Amino acid sequence: GTIWMVNNGNWNSTWSNTGYPMAAINQAPPRAELPGGVYDFAISVQPMADGTNEVRWYMTHENASDEYDYWFGGTVIDTAQVTTQFNGICFGVGDGITTAMSAFNLYEVHVDRGAPIEVPDRPFSAFYVGQFGFIGDRTGGWTLTPGEFTGNVTISGGSPSSDWAALRGEFDGPASPTMDKALAITGEMTLTGGGFEELSSLRLGVFYSDSAGTIDTTDAGLAWNGSENGSYGYLFLPHSGTNDVPTWNGAEGTIGAVNGTSWISTDGDGSYVLSTKQQSPEGAVGSAGSYDFGIYILEMENGGREIRYTLTKSDDSYAFMGTVIDEEPVTDLFNSVNFALKSGSATAMDLVDVHVDQISVDDVPVSLKPDEIESSLPTSYSLDQNYPNPFNPTTTIKFALPKTSEVSLVVYDLLGRVVTKLVDGDYNAGYYQVKFNAANLSSGVYFYAFKAGDYTDVKKLMLLK
Repeated sequence: GTIWMVNNGNWNSTWSNTGYPMAAINQAPPRAELPGGVYDFAISVQPMADGTNEVRWYMTHENASDEYDYWFGGTVIDTAQVTTQFNGICFGVGDGITTAMSAFNLYEVHVDRGAPIEVPDRPFSAFYVGQFGFIGDRTGGWTLTPGEFTGNVTISGGSPSSDWAALRGEFDGPASPTMDKALAITGEMTLTGGGFEELSSLRLGVFYSDSAGTIDTTDAGLAWNGSENGSYGYLFLPHSGTNDVPTWNGAEGTIGAVNGTSWISTDGDGSYVLSTKQQSPEGAVGSAGSYDFGIYILEMENGGREIRYTLTKSDDSYAFMGTVIDEEPVTDLFNSVNFALKSGSATAMDLVDVHVDQISVDDVPVSLKPDEIESSLPTSYSLDQNYPNPFNPTTTIKFALPKTSEVSLVVYDLLGRVVTKLVDGDYNAGYYQVKFNAANLSSGVYFYAFKAGDYTDVKKLMLLK
């Protein structure tokens, strides 16, 4: 860690104070050295209502062009709230000095009470992602091997993974798009022995999370010791073959927003679908081989986010790409790129040159322009005929919502008596499917009535045992 909590110990020790690291935040630009000169610094501590302390800090140095050539700052939470009283500020120099320092001067060191300090924005420099580790105790029986170069990593095993093998790569610091610059996360992924042929067996995305903890060395290799929960960002589920389209809280989708829950889950509270678009050519299978990937996030004038994405196989046999819009973004910052594979055939996933940059919006290499964006959500209400019909004893009913609506889906018998309520509540816009199990009912004709907003529809279904 680079920010520590000290608990009744030596103030400048990371060993004797019975404290712990609260964060491992690096300086910017990456690997920047501290030159001689004048630095601005500030620290604020604010007790929070939940019994924690919010700690903000920065130390910055500007060059002749008034740009930061050294920046170290951020915001962390001390969950232990080790103290709410302070009576001194300490500085130390000595260990690690490699050049002559003739003086260490402090000017206008001032203490006050008021609003928390504003931490200057971190200056952005392109970088390769170097902090990779398993996340959420999801190794799938595989091991992690760091690559020879920063930005490269391999997870593999002697056989296909037994469950999800999930990987998190943390950025050098939080990053975001601007009106002029798109945030671009690019790289190459190679799958050995097999691919993502099974339903929803490959998941990747870009997120912000402050709960991942730090990286530990485990028997399986490097792994994050925190939680996979508390994530905000965009999750992609590339479609393969003729599999069903994955569901998000009952809605069908291949791309969606994760809103404060587990990054790998499509069923988290608040998560929602952004697109149902599938791969091309139609029915293409995500088999073994090398794929180029890119996620490009653009800031829109109305405050929304435009997300362009591409996953293409090197032999042009598979392409999953397009553009979606998030009108009310779940996050403005991103600090990680995540991958997960649950394959019945693949024995390794290699990531090469995973790179983060800010690029001109005009340079985003995706052909779809905003006026050509696919229709990712329904344009009207609809209720499908159940399938199969007749059925025994289960059937599926699908419906579509063009906007958030209060929805009711009720099954009746021939006498108009309520058999069961399948849906009752508020639902976001999207495509949905509901399973109806009639194992405890007698053969015969039934009806299902659908109401959403001002739209209503009734259809007949037949149970044959």
